[in-house]
Amino acid sequence: MKDFRNKLVCITGAGSGIGRETALAFARAGARVVVTDLQDETAAQTKDRILASGGHAVHYAVDVTDATAMQQLATPLLRTLPRTTRQQSVMVIPGFLGDDRGNEDILATPPPVPTTAIYTRAEGLVNWRTLLQAGDNHAVRNIEVPGTHIGLNRNAAVWYWVAKKLAA
Repeated sequence: MKDFRNKLVCITGAGSGIGRETALAFARAGARVVVTDLQDETAAQTKDRILASGGHAVHYAVDVTDATAMQQLATPLLRTLPRTTRQQSVMVIPGFLGDDRGNEDILATPPPVPTTAIYTRAEGLVNWRTLLQAGDNHAVRNIEVPGTHIGLNRNAAVWYWVAKKLAA
């Protein structure tokens, strides 16, 4: 994996499973990790594992289906970054962002930072349309990759795009 030292990475759904493994992988690569999960206790456990291995991490309990909560999460995180590094940060959201009842507007309002949504149509677990970020400009990018939800954290195309966006 690329060297992510001095990069801030926010992982949602990082209290367990794919999200946790993704957070641990970024920490091993040197990133400062913001661990988020709906359950505060599991987010804290992931953070503790990162800290125990010598990494840097903080944790927050947040519901990613609540657009206001996500905006409230992004605001203090951005304030911790120097303006020159804000565009070199990335938010990875491998968790659930909507449901199969047609709630496709969860990310209808772009966050106040450059945003990249990496998704696969072969999702199998969630409706891939709920992963798309609204907006069509230089600050918003939706990138489709091959593969399944379960394999995204080990998908070379995902890591290529994450590295490319962080290097920009």
